[in-house]
Amino acid sequence: MLNVIDKSSKLRKQIEGLEKHNHLCLIYNSRTEQFNTVIHFMKTGLKRGEKCIYIVDENTASAVLAAMKINGVDVDSVMRSSALTVINKHDAYLKGGYFDPDVMIEFIDKTIDEAKREGYSTVRVTGEMSWALGNDKGVERLIEYEAKLNYFFPKKDILAICQYNRNRFSPDIIRDVLHTHPVVIYDNLICKNHYYIPPEEFLKKENPSNNIDYLLKNIVERAVAEEALVSSEKRLHHITLALGEGLYVLDRFGRLTFMNPEAERLIGWKERELLNKKIHDIIQCRHGDKAEGERWNCPCEEVFKTGGSVRSDRAYFTRKNGTLLPISYVATPLFENGAHSASVVAFQDITKQRRTGERLSKLNNVFLQLRTDYEKNIELLTKTCGELLEATCALYNRLRNGLLCSIGRWNTPDNFRAEDNPDGHICYDVIKEGRGEIFLVRDLPDTAYFHSDPNVSLYGLKTYMGHPVRCHEEFVGSLCVVYNTDYEPDEEERRLIGILASAIGNEEERKRAGDTLRQANRELKASQRASINIMEDFYKQQIELNKAKDDLESLNKDLEERVRQETEMMKLKDKLLIQQSKMASMGEMIGVIAHQWKQPLNAISIIAQDLQDAFEYGELDESYLTKSIGNTMDQIKFMSQTVDDFRNFFLPGKEKVLFKINSAIRETISLILHQLQKKGISVYLTCTYEGAVKKTSDHVVDKVCSCEPELTYRGYSNEFKQVVLNIMDNGKDAILKKREKGAGDEEGVISIELTKEGDEIVVNIEDNGGGIPDDQLEKIFDPYFTTKEDKGTGIGLYMSKTIIEEKLGGAISVVNKGRGAMFSIRLIGE
Repeated sequence: MLNVIDKSSKLRKQIEGLEKHNHLCLIYNSRTEQFNTVIHFMKTGLKRGEKCIYIVDENTASAVLAAMKINGVDVDSVMRSSALTVINKHDAYLKGGYFDPDVMIEFIDKTIDEAKREGYSTVRVTGEMSWALGNDKGVERLIEYEAKLNYFFPKKDILAICQYNRNRFSPDIIRDVLHTHPVVIYDNLICKNHYYIPPEEFLKKENPSNNIDYLLKNIVERAVAEEALVSSEKRLHHITLALGEGLYVLDRFGRLTFMNPEAERLIGWKERELLNKKIHDIIQCRHGDKAEGERWNCPCEEVFKTGGSVRSDRAYFTRKNGTLLPISYVATPLFENGAHSASVVAFQDITKQRRTGERLSKLNNVFLQLRTDYEKNIELLTKTCGELLEATCALYNRLRNGLLCSIGRWNTPDNFRAEDNPDGHICYDVIKEGRGEIFLVRDLPDTAYFHSDPNVSLYGLKTYMGHPVRCHEEFVGSLCVVYNTDYEPDEEERRLIGILASAIGNEEERKRAGDTLRQANRELKASQRASINIMEDFYKQQIELNKAKDDLESLNKDLEERVRQETEMMKLKDKLLIQQSKMASMGEMIGVIAHQWKQPLNAISIIAQDLQDAFEYGELDESYLTKSIGNTMDQIKFMSQTVDDFRNFFLPGKEKVLFKINSAIRETISLILHQLQKKGISVYLTCTYEGAVKKTSDHVVDKVCSCEPELTYRGYSNEFKQVVLNIMDNGKDAILKKREKGAGDEEGVISIELTKEGDEIVVNIEDNGGGIPDDQLEKIFDPYFTTKEDKGTGIGLYMSKTIIEEKLGGAISVVNKGRGAMFSIRLIGE
């Protein structure tokens, strides 16, 4: 018996998409082709709860029912319920011993009415038409019947397939069958029939010219449509050629079928060089924040796997010359006759956008490094300007005591003069003009500066770009970069030098405010020491003192505003520190996810191999396939849950919510448990508060306590988890460092005790990593202080203290205890 389930999946999808009112013909060459269509046609109708009728003639009823049973139909059940009826030609077409089209149509109409009364919404019929090859009366009216059905079907809740064996019917009959069926099934495809003739035209066959007129009209209409299609394809081709982004198309095997000129320009390959080749291994698609990241899946492979569009803005292509091209892309499936036949990838060069992001990140880090030392801040800002703008060297020149002095210098030659007469220097003109905008001079050797500015000829400079620096309302200096080549800055680079010049101006204002304050203090002290002998001197001193007081009051107002600004800046820095700490934790969490994904990925691989073996040995049936799919989905759900846990862990809290302290600690432990166990470190969680009852299920591991009722607290759950994670991570590092020094042979242990003291919830986290040196205990929560030498950032514990004390309203402390350090977190519970 034939098994039709392993045939074309495309045909099955088309059959499943059929709706009522369809009148189809199936033209087949073999029994396999016949059953591939009609068995799935019947099975689909039964699944939808439709009334299904099969009229047999060429095959026996038992053969048809056996084929349905093999392909998953519960034949006994659907026959008992009358959902499926199998009849022969004498029960339908030749009822009464002859064939009459109108009688047959009346029979179908009554069958529909009966099915409606039984509760069926639609009737689905298929009939083997070989009965028409006999000598029964009226069989010559077969084609008349097929034509008249096209009046009947659009008004009734029915769809039907008329089955014609091409090897048994004459070409003339097959031709007329094609003329009378709007839709044809042939060679495992359902096709719209362009040779279909509406019944009002076909039934006028007594006038041959009418039929010829219709066919000629059909030919013309198809020619017009094909011409429009060719024109449309030409327009589409011109559009893709003119696109401002790269575009290529791959077939289902990953072979290139099209590439536009922009793609050729971006990756350096010509379309003719890559045509019909698998290009993924040629252009080496990579993914990640760094160009040296691991090789990533081909975008088109991902499209074929998911069936939908795939996009990324963190990918790289390898150009023909071997350099890496950072790109963003969108890969989209192309469908032909309902099947995914190809994929199109559109991509853009994002070198500029990525460079902008890197520049802004570096600029942000520099601003965070600024302290109170005027000269060091100027040097750092000048250096940053030179590096970001990739200059030959960078300078901050200001006027001081009649000289042009280079206060900030980066990458200057050894013989560079830091002080000089300002006349003739470009920077002096920038300061004098004071336009508050970019001052750009190109082709320096061809300008007057070649002779007036000694640095131009001495160091072979070709391009100068400077920006004036303002202190209050006065232009005092110029921040500049110079190049040994001709250079045209873009808008982003112009903004960058303006931002840095403004930052230097802030430093100048801060220094001037400090100098004024010190001068005022000196004058005040001098006035107190002066001897007042006469009223005139006394009067003069009073005037000077009042003036100093006025200046001081003005200065204090300025300082209040600056203190407010500095306070806001410190808050911003704290936020950035917290974000940096989270990003560091995220790096380790990605490693954890990778570790937890290895096992399910291996399991999925084994299931896939087992499916192939089952198929080759004939063991693959619906039950086997269902079980394998279920096992695969279990593994995928586990991997999805791992990602959800990771994503939810790093979502910042917007509002305070009531959360369970016990659950938050257990969820944090579960994120890094495998990583700790791999390094030989055990984790213990013990609940010691009054009334805690240990549960017998829902444990992370046996060593991790799970109790009811749980302690609750109103605050930010994810921020609390971040603190616990930071402390556990520090404990892990201490244990590993102790082992490196040869003093950690015993098992690594991190113990967490959860208890309650009055209204306070207390979380004690203790490790056996050797503790913290006594002289460092008081500094451990200071920003940028770390005991990990060059491996630490010094922001983790500072961030933890900020979260606990400022966001959660608690307290955090640390002491050395036993063989390591113990951190205590105290929260006021509800």
